[in-house]
Amino acid sequence: MEFFEMFGIFFLGLLILYFIWKGFRFQEGMQDNSSTKTTTTTTATATDVGIAGKATDYTLKIKNATTKIMDTLLISKYRTDYENILMEMDDYINALSLQTLLTTPLADLPKGLEKIHGLRQGRKDLNEIMTFIDKT
Repeated sequence: MEFFEMFGIFFLGLLILYFIWKGFRFQEGMQDNSSTKTTTTTTATATDVGIAGKATDYTLKIKNATTKIMDTLLISKYRTDYENILMEMDDYINALSLQTLLTTPLADLPKGLEKIHGLRQGRKDLNEIMTFIDKT
């Protein structure tokens, strides 16, 4: 039994080391991972164009990430729930704005109005999310 425990601990250690090693190699975004090259030709190839040449790959990464998120959200199935959340948030922001206006002392009115302005921007963001849900 002791042998199996030691083997399990050893295997678990290797697994942890693997994930740490893999984590250090993870890179995201538009990074130039090419090694330093000396080219003798004067024409640029696909590997020599730098960041701009990798824009297509970056676009595909963004599209794949978006697809994963959309698959997780299941908007077509939970559309009504999401819309209800957004409508409740809209009511909450309106109530919070009114509360802020009524409880802000006159001396702090500029700060209170600034907070209300931020809340108003939040309402605009909610409307954009609602538009996104509607077009999906």
